[in-house]
Amino acid sequence: MVKKRLGDRVGWPLKGRQTKRGARDTDPEQRRRSGGASPCADADAAPAETPPIPATGTTWAAAASDRGKLRANNEDSFLCDPERGLFIICDGMGGHSAGEVASARAIRFLDEMLTAEALEQAFSDGRGLADWLRQVLQQVNDAVLALGQGNEGRESMATTVVMGVVRDRTLHVVNLGDSRVYLIRDGQAVVLTKDHSVAAALAEQGQLEPERARAHPLRNQLTASLGLRQPVAPFHRAGVLQPADRVLFCSDGLWDMLSDREIARIAVDHSDPAAAARALIQAANEAGGADNITVIVLMVQAAGSPLAGATASETAHDP
Repeated sequence: MVKKRLGDRVGWPLKGRQTKRGARDTDPEQRRRSGGASPCADADAAPAETPPIPATGTTWAAAASDRGKLRANNEDSFLCDPERGLFIICDGMGGHSAGEVASARAIRFLDEMLTAEALEQAFSDGRGLADWLRQVLQQVNDAVLALGQGNEGRESMATTVVMGVVRDRTLHVVNLGDSRVYLIRDGQAVVLTKDHSVAAALAEQGQLEPERARAHPLRNQLTASLGLRQPVAPFHRAGVLQPADRVLFCSDGLWDMLSDREIARIAVDHSDPAAAARALIQAANEAGGADNITVIVLMVQAAGSPLAGATASETAHDP
């Protein structure tokens, strides 16, 4: 999906004419956690195991990423770490290899900054978590921007980011760009994030019917991302999760192919998060697979459930 970044020209933080590809990395620890940062395995390959969830854990998580049907590479990267209660998807842009560099580096920066100790401190010292996460994203924004400066072919590289932090059944979500988080409860999908696009802004201002924004040409002109000169202003939302909730993180390669109703149906049809992630990617590919597709699925379990305390799984695959 071709997107345009206008922010550096008109004063909006907007994302430029760029295509998405997949991230690569050679760091074993990063490879363990970040599907976009490792070579893609076959779709039928056994998922790699990630750390056990906390002893008090009430979520079960899995992630998968696929380049789709039309892209030669995968510019998405992700981090799925139930041990920290940290879940991130970055969808890179910039052309050539710039998009995969932007998303992989953003994930690495966030992984290094959002340590278990730093998260514990943020929750315990009373400072506003939303403001702290904004400061973290500003530092990552500046780091991604610096990587592209004076680097021919990478001057316009950027990446979306959607991030969730789970603590004591409370989910904190922040995002920049058009990667989303869905809450699926009682069979209904609700978008928890805000699409930062011109089309979404027009709909918010009443100049475009919301149902038309999804297919509007301006949906690909983004008004926020990491890697721009403007200060970041991420959207933030927090809420309490309930038993049987499903939380779905995804790049736009999923929701651009499937309706919210289809996403909810597929997620609910699978009791295993890894199976749900694979089924969602398969459905998006069957619908056209026009872009890279990355999915993280969290399932909230009741206390004492057989799945509470299960090991999270993580996969990255291409057909």
